[in-house]
Amino acid sequence: AILRAFIIKHLERIKSVPQLIEYLNSIPPLLEMCGFDLGRLPDESQFYRFLKNTKNSTLKHLHQKLNQRLIDGGFIQLDQFILDSKPVMAATKENNFKNPNRNSRDKTKIPKRNPRATLSYYSCQVVNGKKENLIFFWGYRTHTLVTKEGICLIELTLPNNITDQEAAFRLIKALKRLYGVKKNSLFLADKAYDVKELYDFIVHELKSKAYIPINPRNTKDDKTFGPRGCPLCDARLEMKSA
Repeated sequence: AILRAFIIKHLERIKSVPQLIEYLNSIPPLLEMCGFDLGRLPDESQFYRFLKNTKNSTLKHLHQKLNQRLIDGGFIQLDQFILDSKPVMAATKENNFKNPNRNSRDKTKIPKRNPRATLSYYSCQVVNGKKENLIFFWGYRTHTLVTKEGICLIELTLPNNITDQEAAFRLIKALKRLYGVKKNSLFLADKAYDVKELYDFIVHELKSKAYIPINPRNTKDDKTFGPRGCPLCDARLEMKSA
């Protein structure tokens, strides 16, 4: 019942356990669907105890069993897969953007409350192939491999300094081990996964196809030319030839 309640917390984007309890109490039918007795919702300490005492391996095993039932029932197909990741901020004052003394540069000063959190960038702008206006944070990244139906098959939450390309190999190997990979399967990802080793692994070892945009990295944008054949400047005006 508590696990179902946490699934609702995630789906409804409820921020805290007290807010979750209040939400469930306000909708008695939902409370009963979770498996709780009406008027006998556990104290919030039991929710926290569940999180602390439940092994991650137990949840992953349950996740796999549920996915296998969907596969056996024909609800999802194992022929197209999507790779992606998202940042997960650690609960630390170093991630408070209003804190003038937040440490967003020195990766050796580990936050005391989250010793396994690492420092990396949260977002950035790419200008002429270079990363600018980087925003750094302490935390982790959740890496996922989902089907074309939107069902997550494999999930890994890793330190923030593990690249998407590194995580991709682990995701695909776990997919192959748990569910198998058919020939001519299609793997889609954004340009963060554009590395030759990943292409080779998908094409040569899995006998499948990869559709990943090219990452320009340090290459400059192509010049745009005006009607007289001269390049346009940043103001979109055609330059004059000497």
